[in-house]
Amino acid sequence: MNLSTERGMTSVRAMKSLLVAKGDYSGAAGYAMGQGWDNGPERMLRGAVGAQSTQDGSGVELVGIPAADLMALVHAGEVASRIPGINRVPFDCWLVAETGAASAGWVGEGVAAPASRGNLAAGFKLVRRKLVSISPISDELARSSEGRAELTIQRGMLKGIIGASDASLIDVTNAGIDQVRPKSITYGAPTIVVAGSTIAAIDAGIVAGIGTAVGLGSTLETPVLVMHPISAAYLTMLRNTNGTPAYPELNLRAGGFLAGIPVLLSASVPRVGSPISSTITLLDGSRIWLASDPDMRLDYAKSAAIQMLDNPVGSSVAGGAGNAMVSMFQTSSVAVRGIRYMSWAGAPGAAVVLTIPF
Repeated sequence: MNLSTERGMTSVRAMKSLLVAKGDYSGAAGYAMGQGWDNGPERMLRGAVGAQSTQDGSGVELVGIPAADLMALVHAGEVASRIPGINRVPFDCWLVAETGAASAGWVGEGVAAPASRGNLAAGFKLVRRKLVSISPISDELARSSEGRAELTIQRGMLKGIIGASDASLIDVTNAGIDQVRPKSITYGAPTIVVAGSTIAAIDAGIVAGIGTAVGLGSTLETPVLVMHPISAAYLTMLRNTNGTPAYPELNLRAGGFLAGIPVLLSASVPRVGSPISSTITLLDGSRIWLASDPDMRLDYAKSAAIQMLDNPVGSSVAGGAGNAMVSMFQTSSVAVRGIRYMSWAGAPGAAVVLTIPF
């Protein structure tokens, strides 16, 4: 693999250069120029000169850069951006969901044209919601000159950002938090409990899911099935009585197709219960609205103290003492933070959830 042309490396290398130059943008640009990379990191750093460092609400010094190239990989990997036919809309604009299409008719010359109105739901708008991923990495890894170190940093960032987006979008228990996080597309959606893990039971469940979606207004013009890779692995191993694969178009590399419907794989799809139950979610992209900034920002801090929790306590507004605090300085680590903005909403029929006991 030619690391100099690896996608999404510009922002990672620019961030690494800032670490080596201790936050000095001009020095970082000079370091990047001398590394034999393409001129992407250098140009990014030259363009950032003047912005310099900032401070967050806690007074921690942050040094950062825009990361459009890394965001392109996020879009290529996350479920929300891969749903076919999804309605991409801007933030903070009033939208109207059409629950029934307006009709049209053929007319002769000079004859009055028929008029009809579609069925419209209440207006809504998608407000910016901030998604943050913080990844502590060792100072040695951040400064390593090996290309493998850059890939490790990049993959760690992508895993956190994509995983958070996918889990929030597809988790049936995500009721959302007002002014903080949108509820999942599957929250409150119809759920079909599949009676067994045999081929016949799974087929019956898919048929029932399709029927439910159609009954709620879906036309199935842009359907997709979302499942965990472990669920896909189980399905690929099922065999018909003659020994042939029950679902030959399904695969673990690209997802493939199940019942003629495209499949998206995500390790963030919940597998819960005892015994474990998997979920397969049928989504209709034409009934989902997505707003997402095309860019994101990367910041790093070496003087921060981080709560090593996925449910941190305390805020700049309400205060509150934290716990499980880890000092980046004391542990010779660097905290890398990615920030992006996105939100979504769905109409009835946007999602149907199948739960299968495997």
